[in-house]
Amino acid sequence: TSGICLLNSSYISNNLPFAIGHDDTNTPPAVLWMVSGSNVFPCGCEVGRNGILRGKGIIDMRREDLVIYVKGRIEPGDSPGIVTVLGSLALTNTSVIDIEIGGTNVGTEYDRVAVSGGAYLDGTLHATLISNFMPAIGHSFEIMTYALASNAFDTMELSILAADRKWNVSYGSTSLVLAVTNIPDLDL
Repeated sequence: TSGICLLNSSYISNNLPFAIGHDDTNTPPAVLWMVSGSNVFPCGCEVGRNGILRGKGIIDMRREDLVIYVKGRIEPGDSPGIVTVLGSLALTNTSVIDIEIGGTNVGTEYDRVAVSGGAYLDGTLHATLISNFMPAIGHSFEIMTYALASNAFDTMELSILAADRKWNVSYGSTSLVLAVTNIPDLDL
């Protein structure tokens, strides 16, 4: 299916996992847009390859053993914001996490995906600088939190930094952090 499904503190149950989008990427995207609040999916949730999970709020699976499967995109916030998953998250090689960074305050200046359970990472991490923000050496951004993680992103698409800086990607035991470090001088 295509189109937009707006959620604002919703309870979605038909005794099947809720599905948005499908695997045909030649059709217009289907968007699950969370306006705010806690959105309950007691039977699970799936986002197809042409699907987009966008907005801010909570995806509540009601059980830690339920997983949201995302083959498409996750775009936290309303530029920027936080998407919280109460349950686990599984990404595939077609998944894209879009993170916007426009300052050092989580939720208002940069995005985060917060997962209470496990996170299976795969696909592409795409991080973009917004609002003419250029992070300084030493700035760090906890863009993902989780109880535990497995695997890693296949591809990193990170905004270009100033000439003396580089990104450091750190997969920690409970979070994924992008940090800005200096490029050391090479005296030959």
